[in-house]
Amino acid sequence: MVNETRDRLADLLKKADENCERKCITDYEDAILDNADYLIENGVLCPPCKVGDTVYFVCEDDEGDFISKNKVTDVCTQGFFVSCYDPPQDDMGGFEYYKEIGKTVFFTKEQAEQKLKEMRGDES
Repeated sequence: MVNETRDRLADLLKKADENCERKCITDYEDAILDNADYLIENGVLCPPCKVGDTVYFVCEDDEGDFISKNKVTDVCTQGFFVSCYDPPQDDMGGFEYYKEIGKTVFFTKEQAEQKLKEMRGDES
């Protein structure tokens, strides 16, 4: 099993590297991101969320602070796409960077509610 896994990973890395060699001449950074996306798609790298997960946003607008519930529609190297529609619509949503997890994006409603309390200065 370990050898099969190692061989599969080696094949994926070779394919990703071949892609990089073709693109590196024009744009090295895009090639690296494409390779990382390729490895995510093939289960080598594991992003913190997956398509279909529910995420909660702590938002602010003119009417006050609130929590928004969204579905993850796609994941990539630096973040993920969400849709607030049910069923989710790929072309009707936004993009969030992974670095926002724990700041404005949360995986549970309870975490989002706690952040909202902190923002409002409500310690109770």
